[in-house]
Amino acid sequence: MTRAMYRMQLWLRENEVSEIAAVLAPYFPTLDATTLTDCINRYKSAGIWGKNPILPREGFERLRGACLSGGLIKYGAPYEDCIDGELAQAAMQEVDGNKGVTPSNADC
Repeated sequence: MTRAMYRMQLWLRENEVSEIAAVLAPYFPTLDATTLTDCINRYKSAGIWGKNPILPREGFERLRGACLSGGLIKYGAPYEDCIDGELAQAAMQEVDGNKGVTPSNADC
């Protein structure tokens, strides 16, 4: 699943908004093409989609804070107890052809 997620992240970066919209359109049959294209363009422009499957500490802490304040969780676990970046690193290395990707050079 991590490899697939990374491949999708690469695909999102490498493809034009119109191509992404064409692929996603069947999943949103009630949404007109212009609205879907505009939404995808805003997401791409804002950099909302991750560039890789590594969840940086800042992102984890932001997510934990949102879950706590929204009442989805009662207490927040530490980053180290929840995140093991080795699987993401291995998936990235496999997909990228073992280019030596590490959290420090992964452009999180």
